[in-house]
Amino acid sequence: MLASESSYWRSVLDLAGGRLDSLLTMQKQVSAAFDGPVAERAVGTEALSALLHSLATDCRSEVGWLRSGGRRQSVLAPLLGRGLDGLSGGVRVRALLDSVPDAARAGQLLAAHPRTGESEVRSSPGLPQEILLVDDRIALVPQAVPGGEPAVAILREPAAVRLARLLFEAAWSTAVPAERSMPPVQAVGAEGSVDVFSTDPDNLADDPLKLRILQLLATGAKDESIARRTGVSLRTCRRHIAAILLALNAESRFQAGVNAFRLDLLGPSPQH
Repeated sequence: MLASESSYWRSVLDLAGGRLDSLLTMQKQVSAAFDGPVAERAVGTEALSALLHSLATDCRSEVGWLRSGGRRQSVLAPLLGRGLDGLSGGVRVRALLDSVPDAARAGQLLAAHPRTGESEVRSSPGLPQEILLVDDRIALVPQAVPGGEPAVAILREPAAVRLARLLFEAAWSTAVPAERSMPPVQAVGAEGSVDVFSTDPDNLADDPLKLRILQLLATGAKDESIARRTGVSLRTCRRHIAAILLALNAESRFQAGVNAFRLDLLGPSPQH
């Protein structure tokens, strides 16, 4: 990073007397930009899926995703895998997550996705806001709506989008590149023809292989045993496991089992 750029981002982070205060201040400003009565929204899984597909199809240069953690589940994470299928070749993807394990898994999944161009994943603790940016034209910001349905505010006003971009870049500039704890993922071939990248939990119920792997994970089986019992390579098995954990918004295999049980995805345990 050039000295002038570094100085600029330091001044951004010092706006409110410190990095966290600055990000929270910008988050409040972003919230004010979309919290008015004229804000455009997409509500419900079908509407969000259609919106993401449309944005991916029209995207020409870059997608940026900032995902905060905490107890609130991500509105966008389960839908992004399917949405990325609409990207044209060469689109840059940057993802910033506040969980190191999630960042590592996201990096693997992006590396396995054939339609993305350059991709980079970083992690940083305490991210204040989930945002999806597309080509600096549109920003999506999750909102709470009555009934608990997934919903996002759609920012199109240039000033609001610039503010969302500022929030993203300020957090990105001090984040740490994700380390992949598992071997790098190659493009999916014949053996991995199943949609490994899918992060939609609904797809798990329709995928016998992923359900089998999920059941084996719930029994405490190791990667090597799961690969052997499902007839796939260890590398492919680990790709599926990474996709399962991300789809279930889980940071551990135990948490994945708990979330799968809540979603009624786990049937009778596989026989040994």
